[in-house]
Amino acid sequence: MRTASKLARILRGLLICELAIHALAQSEKVTVVYTSEAGAYTEALNGMRAALANTTLTTVDLRSPNAEAELGRALGGASNPLVITVGKEALERVSAAKTAAPLVATMIMRAESERVGKIAAAIHLDIPVSDVLSELKSMFPDKTRVAVIRNPAQPGQVDSSVVARGRQQGFTVSVVDSADPQELLRAVRSLNGRVDFIVCLPDSRLYNSTTVKPLILASLESHLLIVGFSSSFVRSGAGVGIYPDFRDIGAQAGEAAQKEMAGQPVPAEQGPRRVVVAVNQRVIHLLGLEYRPRREGEVLTFR
Repeated sequence: MRTASKLARILRGLLICELAIHALAQSEKVTVVYTSEAGAYTEALNGMRAALANTTLTTVDLRSPNAEAELGRALGGASNPLVITVGKEALERVSAAKTAAPLVATMIMRAESERVGKIAAAIHLDIPVSDVLSELKSMFPDKTRVAVIRNPAQPGQVDSSVVARGRQQGFTVSVVDSADPQELLRAVRSLNGRVDFIVCLPDSRLYNSTTVKPLILASLESHLLIVGFSSSFVRSGAGVGIYPDFRDIGAQAGEAAQKEMAGQPVPAEQGPRRVVVAVNQRVIHLLGLEYRPRREGEVLTFR
């Protein structure tokens, strides 16, 4: 009887320890720094919450009136095991604060992660041009002439391997340099009759709320299909958009954070696992084009 009683006490003790460890794990707080004005960031945050369902997230919105004080409190806590930044601004602010906590950065371009200090993991938005061309090949198998707009001020954006890889995929690829919006419009007009698609890569200097409308008008006048990199670009008049699944990008960041906190190896650089393909049906119709369904998944349609 004594042995049975002793064993029962040991088992109760082990159960209490297990519950305490579980409660401690549940109480871990991960700080997420983001800006609420960007819908894509909110999508990423939702994916992050789903991946980190058993972790308490402390969110700091850099657009809130008390953002500075909230950020200071969040980064100054001794029990802060990890920080996730969403977007370039959040990454720069947290890096400048020199927090000792490991950092997972997401919703950034690869070049942006290279400009800051040590990062435990970066989940970037860059989609290889070859992947964009694969999607276009699937949708428009008879269209093979492509121009890729490159900003010379952004090194590493497009190189000779893009042309070679495009040739292997059955495309004729022209790389067109444009350093500013005026040069971009001239380049688009000069491509009339020479290409079927113009692929625009993420670049806030070339493509913003001021420059997109004249770009779209120039492309329609020249009967050229613009391939953009966001849903807002497609809504504005790009015929096709090919961009990351932002919710899944957030889930990737959450999964990387879990592994980092568990002491498991995490790839330093990760690209998007899933992409979204969207079309503007009105523009497709104006250009007299038809497209095939994607090989995998559905096409998001804007009317």
